[in-house]
Amino acid sequence: RSNGKQFSSSKNRQSFGKAVKRVIQSLPQDTDKRVTVVRHIAQELNVIPKTITQHQRQQRSLPIELQELIIKFYNQDDISYQLAGKRDCITFKDNDGTSTKLQKRILLYRVLETFSLFLTE
Repeated sequence: RSNGKQFSSSKNRQSFGKAVKRVIQSLPQDTDKRVTVVRHIAQELNVIPKTITQHQRQQRSLPIELQELIIKFYNQDDISYQLAGKRDCITFKDNDGTSTKLQKRILLYRVLETFSLFLTE
């Protein structure tokens, strides 16, 4: 008996303790993984409520005009050069479903140097 309650799944306290020990030994060693496994099991057994909403990351987006200005800047030949091969193409789909094919480009400067050049222009 524990806290005045009888263990319903086991016949006595010793077998209950043995079962608990076996479960704890089978859990992962990492404490974060242990917590996630135990939380998932508790949610599956309806001991704790299931979390429906996950935390959404807040992203700051740049204005579209600034994004286009940055793309034009990086596509300048004095900032980056275009790779020549046929395999150096990237195909991606826009939001409206049209696919666009672009050639890969390599920066001539480091990122911080390129950023300082962008700020001077």
